[in-house]
Amino acid sequence: MVKYFTFILISTLVLFNLHCSNLSQSSHNILRVALFDNPTNLDPRTSSDVASYRVIEQIYDPLIKMDSTGTPCPILATHWDNPSDTVYIFHIRKGVTFHDGQPLSAYDVEFTLKTILDPDLKAPARRSFEIIDKITVYDSLTLKIKLKHPFAPFLSNMEIGIVPRHLVKNNPQVLQRRPLGSGPFILKKWEPDVSLELVANKNYWQGRPKLDGIHIKILPEVTTRILALEYGEVDFLMNNFPLSYLKRFKKNPRLKVKIKPGSNYVYIGLNLRNPYLKHKKVRKAIAHAINIQSIIDHLMLGIYKPAKSLLNPSHWAYHPGLPDYPYDPEKARNLLDEAGFPDPDGDGPQPRFRLNYKCTDKQMSRQKAQIIKQYLEKVGIQIDIQSYEWGAFFDDIQHGRFDMYSLTWVGIYEPNHYDRIFHSHSIGSGANRGGYQNYVVDRLIEEAQCELDQSIRRKKYFRIQEIIADELPYISLWYETNIAVMNKDLYGFEFYPAAEWRSFWKMYFKKNSANR
Repeated sequence: MVKYFTFILISTLVLFNLHCSNLSQSSHNILRVALFDNPTNLDPRTSSDVASYRVIEQIYDPLIKMDSTGTPCPILATHWDNPSDTVYIFHIRKGVTFHDGQPLSAYDVEFTLKTILDPDLKAPARRSFEIIDKITVYDSLTLKIKLKHPFAPFLSNMEIGIVPRHLVKNNPQVLQRRPLGSGPFILKKWEPDVSLELVANKNYWQGRPKLDGIHIKILPEVTTRILALEYGEVDFLMNNFPLSYLKRFKKNPRLKVKIKPGSNYVYIGLNLRNPYLKHKKVRKAIAHAINIQSIIDHLMLGIYKPAKSLLNPSHWAYHPGLPDYPYDPEKARNLLDEAGFPDPDGDGPQPRFRLNYKCTDKQMSRQKAQIIKQYLEKVGIQIDIQSYEWGAFFDDIQHGRFDMYSLTWVGIYEPNHYDRIFHSHSIGSGANRGGYQNYVVDRLIEEAQCELDQSIRRKKYFRIQEIIADELPYISLWYETNIAVMNKDLYGFEFYPAAEWRSFWKMYFKKNSANR
């Protein structure tokens, strides 16, 4: 009874606070969105967190965006010419203006790229742009970029939003708090840890958004997000809620639910420096010891899809013939025996060896860790779970202080991510956190970077995926399915594989909802 009363009290207080902070009760054409965390930096050149990016993609346009298959599509560039393997000539869309009315030109593109290359800016993407040898502006709508050598991922790197030279040249940090782009919405107000207000860009080059604006509510607590959605205080929530609530959402007459497979890749990372995990047979034993489909069925309601590769099945470079590692605890035990780690006491309590498994203090992360622990202990591998808040956890992962962990790669459109994750030169300086080294993989990655023929490039990535699937520096778990829950009168939403908010500018309310 006490627990029940406490939940009711907390729920009432949450709803009271939401009503008091409701920024859009007076308007029926404002999209109210729940965001799980506070944005930290709205400069597209230097931002690196997902929460900030969700806002940035409403405010800025890039030259190019990747579609769901990983193919580059024109945005601010109407098209581009590729007269040689190292030269790209971009033609900029005429009539595009920044939110302050100033025209967007090739000079702004040049400025954006040169500042990213400036070490003082500390742009996360700087290394990706160091392939650029020279930028030449022909006129306000045309520029040439010459590369040091052929580099196939170059176009995918051009997804960064274009910033206004006239505003930033004398104040390099101004956009972190006062973003100014050419995108469909304009930042009106930002109250950190509370909300952001965006208004429609009436002069947007693709046409005025159908919404008058977006009010983004920062709701880090999952209970608060759920109650806000259920009681009509926000209109839209995508992912970032326990799947156990899905039935409730479907039954709520205020709401509708849309579901579509996504590309976000969930995996177990392994430290190959560990004296046990350095053996491939041990890694294969771990893969056979975990019943991935059962975890999906029970923890994710059967909604997610098992994964075999960093790339998702709709990607142009995805290898459809990769091997399975079906749940087979007996095979796992045999592999451990063959690797030289027999069970010391048969069915007794002593393990073959011990590993630590690091996770965050979030409920889903801890649940997943407990299930994996149970599976591995059935084959004789003792797992010690170590749970931390996000900052401490991720610092350990980045610096290789782990035996095992699980994380999600978000938004893998360009297969050159294999360079960042599995090339040996990314040990210590990139995302090769487990210390994986295979010089055949290194060579194939480097060849794929320089190969502009997509069919040849695909063959190289097929071989890379085959080797990774055999050597298992990662244990592939699943691809997340995207779930959008929204006001039943909201239309125009489109899914993108990495759960982006790209379609917000096309969304609209079919009628003024009585629930609002």
